[in-house]
Amino acid sequence: MNDTKEKNSKLVHSPFALFPSVVPKDCFELACKLAPVFNLLAFRLSNCPEYLLKHLEALTTIDEFSGKLVLLYKETVQHFGRQPQPYQLGILRSDYFIDVLKEKSTLKQIELNTIASSFAALGQRVAEWHQVARSLFDKSQANDGELPPIRNVQNFVEAMKEAHTIYDDAESRILFVVQPNERNTYDQEMIRWELWKQFGIKSLRRTLREIEEQVDHSRLPEKLILVSCNERIPISVVYFRAGYSPDDYPSEQEWNARKIIEWSDSIKCPSLGLHLVGMKKIQQVLSEPGEVEQFLQDRPEDAALVRSCFAEQHSMEPSVQQFAVELAQAHPNDYVLKPQREGGGNNLYGDRMLQLINRASKEELSGYVLMKLLRPKDYSNYLVRNGVASFGKCISELGIFGIFLSSDDNELIINRSMGHLLRTKWTRQEDGGVAAGNAFLDSPLLTS
Repeated sequence: MNDTKEKNSKLVHSPFALFPSVVPKDCFELACKLAPVFNLLAFRLSNCPEYLLKHLEALTTIDEFSGKLVLLYKETVQHFGRQPQPYQLGILRSDYFIDVLKEKSTLKQIELNTIASSFAALGQRVAEWHQVARSLFDKSQANDGELPPIRNVQNFVEAMKEAHTIYDDAESRILFVVQPNERNTYDQEMIRWELWKQFGIKSLRRTLREIEEQVDHSRLPEKLILVSCNERIPISVVYFRAGYSPDDYPSEQEWNARKIIEWSDSIKCPSLGLHLVGMKKIQQVLSEPGEVEQFLQDRPEDAALVRSCFAEQHSMEPSVQQFAVELAQAHPNDYVLKPQREGGGNNLYGDRMLQLINRASKEELSGYVLMKLLRPKDYSNYLVRNGVASFGKCISELGIFGIFLSSDDNELIINRSMGHLLRTKWTRQEDGGVAAGNAFLDSPLLTS
């Protein structure tokens, strides 16, 4: 990784755990079983603009960034009646803690990421390293257990290849939408390399601003064609590794690029509707009785499984806000306040949460969600950053990747678990996120 987002940054190794961390096998298998169910749920939600707008439209007056995304989605739906490109590619990651309550391990979802679900490639590298580490180093660290097979990158590029093939343009390429001075370039480059090595599919990287500057306006809104070095490049699939943070939209150029992409016939990963499904507000609404069930009416057992992994969550909307506020004030160390943001480092805990609650208006608070803090079991491990290994108590967050590809008749051509990722942090660390500088790449050691 690059050590900073500055142009003169230097390369450093990704932070990693020296040994794999223990994960109960039954919890891991349940998380893998849930991946295609969450894929289906997210897909059906993404095709229900009435539902998304009903619960997200209030953000347009209280959260400038989230509100702009919602307004663009509303404009798109009103203009086209549906998503301009009926085919959708979804690469999701559902993140979990293994909550320990009365000595019983229970899988509980932290969030569902629907855009820029990262570290599939570097996570696989760390898992492969752990296979070696267990045979080379201190056997006392090699606890009894098994390392599950991992094919993140292979599954990733196979799904991308299918979407690219469906677009059916021999001259087209896959576009990676990236941040300027991206720190995590190499996680992305491993995927681009595999696309070329396995299938001969070319790809390119562009920021939102570069897309807006290079687009062929004569073919808009239908076709997304970039002009670079006198070459006209049709785009088959747009894979977002940017666009989830206010920092990604410093000007109207970036917002215009997002609209150009959304209104084109390129296959989006994700579409704007699928992006909005990952909002914290939608996660909170789905935790309410009957909400998941209405989207999985044909699969009641799956709906029950999904509900079993939900953590306690509370709306901060003005009509019910007082209950959540009093709960947070009475138990500040048992709850976390979550804004509508992705990328790590955004949540508020303890004193910082109380400070915001005490000074913010009802309207400002309504853009947040209150969630019960989960209590995963801690383990000892060596965590390595910048060549220095430190030993201590850690907790881990399990991520399961899911992939789906939908057809033009609202069916899923592909729907499966793609792979896994484990991120570990010190027990004293509140927020997670490898890119945010708080967590370390790891892999699960499955135990009974």
